[in-house]
Amino acid sequence: FKSYGSKSFIICTGYKENLIKKYFINNKKLFKNLDIKIVSTGKKSNTGLRVKKIENFIKDIFFLTYCDGLTNLNLRKLLKFFLNNKKLGVLTSVNPKSRFGILTIKNNKNIVNFDEKKNLDGIWINAGFYILKKKIFTYINKKNPIFESEILSKVAKKKLLVAYQHRGFWKC
Repeated sequence: FKSYGSKSFIICTGYKENLIKKYFINNKKLFKNLDIKIVSTGKKSNTGLRVKKIENFIKDIFFLTYCDGLTNLNLRKLLKFFLNNKKLGVLTSVNPKSRFGILTIKNNKNIVNFDEKKNLDGIWINAGFYILKKKIFTYINKKNPIFESEILSKVAKKKLLVAYQHRGFWKC
């Protein structure tokens, strides 16, 4: 995000909050010229509540990620896609590889094909990189919702969420 010019970050913490704070304190030089807010969102907060707890820090649109994914996603292209689609949000999707070799079996026993860890045709999964409008917070009204299954599914049913299909590198 920094390499794309982002200078303002909000880090939602719960588990190991003290270690995260300590890391940023001990490595101030790495993050100079950046505005980093560390917001305690609670150890028992689900993803929806974590997002809701940063509402007052958000002005208009914002990027959201879980920080456990590595990717070569072009954030400028993602932002352009978001702006062109005029929706409440964009979710980055990826076509995953099978974790295992896929067998084609005939007559209940004969292996006729073996595809080792191939891409799963027609399957796209949530890559965990989003751009959202502040209006997303109006959909987070339950006490401790799960962002993906409760909030995003509600927004998707209203046709306010689009998928950006990233075909490059991604690992969780």
